[in-house]
Amino acid sequence: MDQVVVYTMPKKIYEHSYKKILIDITNIINENKNLVLDMKNTIFISSSGIRVLIMALKTLRAKDKNLKIINTNQYIDQILEVTGLISWVTLNQEKDIEKIK
Repeated sequence: MDQVVVYTMPKKIYEHSYKKILIDITNIINENKNLVLDMKNTIFISSSGIRVLIMALKTLRAKDKNLKIINTNQYIDQILEVTGLISWVTLNQEKDIEKIK
């Protein structure tokens, strides 16, 4: 069974926070684990944040791993839809993390 890591995204994903997120996510991906991004606290995502999501998705897919995004709000859903990412990631509103793994 593949291991899954849940990473809680910050309130705002923008040019001042994306570098730490990128490092954290890269470390998870390098451990060859599936990634779940919990966006329960996220209220804003800039183009820098979108780049992080695209990088994570591409890298995980190259390793035959999955990216799931959970607990999105209407704003995040709209961003994912407008950018086309919604068709490449799995969205889940499940609050129980264990059910997602």
